[in-house]
Amino acid sequence: MEIGASTDGKVLMPAKMDDLKTWINAAMTDEETCVDGLEEMGAKVPEGVKAKIEDCKQLLTNGLAILANMPSLLRHFHLQMH
Repeated sequence: MEIGASTDGKVLMPAKMDDLKTWINAAMTDEETCVDGLEEMGAKVPEGVKAKIEDCKQLLTNGLAILANMPSLLRHFHLQMH
């Protein structure tokens, strides 16, 4: 069994996975830059906002972990990436 083009033309390819990793890393960097900037300006970031930022960071980290393990997951299910 192979993962191939669907009717809408979406294909899981290593290059697309690399793009996803780049976008997720950029989102994590943006989050850190935003918090750092607020703190440098002396702004007090409410605890509720900090908690949401941490939740977001955890979800992004989970996304990176899934992408990192995707080749292994595909092999486990006897699937190939194109």
